[in-house]
Amino acid sequence: SSGINAEWPLRPGSQKLPLATPVKSLLLEKREKLLEREKLNAMSLDEREMYMREKEEERIAVLQRKREEKLAEQQKLKDERMRQREIERESARQARLAQQALERIIIDDLSLDDSTPLPPYIPIDLPEGIGPESFPKVALVADAIHFFRHIFTQPEDDINYNSDLLFQACLDGPRGHKVLSNLLISMLQTLGQELRDKVKIPQLDVSLGTVDLSEFNVGACVLVYITYLLQKEEHEDSELDEIAQSLQKSEFYDLPPRHKIHVLYVLVDEIIRTRTFNAAIDDHIERTTKARKEIQAQAILRNKQKQSEKLKQMQETLKKGLGGVIGVVQVDSDREEDKEDDEEKDTGCTVLSDDDKEDDGDEGIGSDEEDVSKLAHVVRKRREDVKRRKEEEKEEKVKQEA
Repeated sequence: SSGINAEWPLRPGSQKLPLATPVKSLLLEKREKLLEREKLNAMSLDEREMYMREKEEERIAVLQRKREEKLAEQQKLKDERMRQREIERESARQARLAQQALERIIIDDLSLDDSTPLPPYIPIDLPEGIGPESFPKVALVADAIHFFRHIFTQPEDDINYNSDLLFQACLDGPRGHKVLSNLLISMLQTLGQELRDKVKIPQLDVSLGTVDLSEFNVGACVLVYITYLLQKEEHEDSELDEIAQSLQKSEFYDLPPRHKIHVLYVLVDEIIRTRTFNAAIDDHIERTTKARKEIQAQAILRNKQKQSEKLKQMQETLKKGLGGVIGVVQVDSDREEDKEDDEEKDTGCTVLSDDDKEDDGDEGIGSDEEDVSKLAHVVRKRREDVKRRKEEEKEEKVKQEA
């Protein structure tokens, strides 16, 4: 119904009227206040005090309930935001892990569409008796000797151990044994000093590092070290096993070329794992780092020297330009002084020039000559003064002619 509810008591002579919602709300609020006032007037003092206390407690309870509801809503929103952030972080972590997994995947060259084609290959003629599987081993041995000669050779050894020499020494049998024995002695000494008492010669009961090696016993010492490697659980090499069986029956120089090359390759690989080799690498890195820092310091010093020389040249250029401009300004000043003298003679009064009226700091030029920016400022100012005075002279001449 659009009117007031039927349960409302109506005063005599009143009528039910259709009221709009805002007006109805105001009337309801006003009616409740009137009823509340009548109820309070009908109560005694104690009853009124108790009633007001109950109303206050009720109001406080309502406020507390609203505050709790508001806090609960805020906590709910906060939990929702935290949950959303957790979801975003987890999705970002999953994406990062997926990206890392993709980066760890080894991509085949054939699957790349934009790969740069390899340069044309250069065929290598191998000596007769050397198979293609032996070439990379000889290349590795030759490179290791070239870059770390102090580890793989004796100090007095001046032989150039390149790939061709190693191929030839492995093919020459007893004649090439001298070249190979020098390398084998140096490598076994390095390994013997590294392993100390771990590798012993059974017949002599001495460690490999204390044996006086020569070209005559180096083959037997190679056999001792190969046997030590084969006894290690992590070292499985069928070719080494075959070489050990051959060395028990014959000398090292009688082995096939591929077996000699494989022995050299294995010994180099063992030396690369030693502390001596790691110390050499660390020393090389330290020396190169020191050299790089020295080069950088020298480059910085050279740049500073160049900048200093350039600054001196700029100062000299500005000084020359400043001297020329001051000379021109001086001539103009003399002309102005002559004019002022004439005016003084005519008027009998002293005429102040522009330079006398304005303190442009000429007395401080000498003290600022070392500062390029100040010199440039002075030069620009002098040039502007000369240009301005020339324009004034031209205007004066035009006026006189007119």
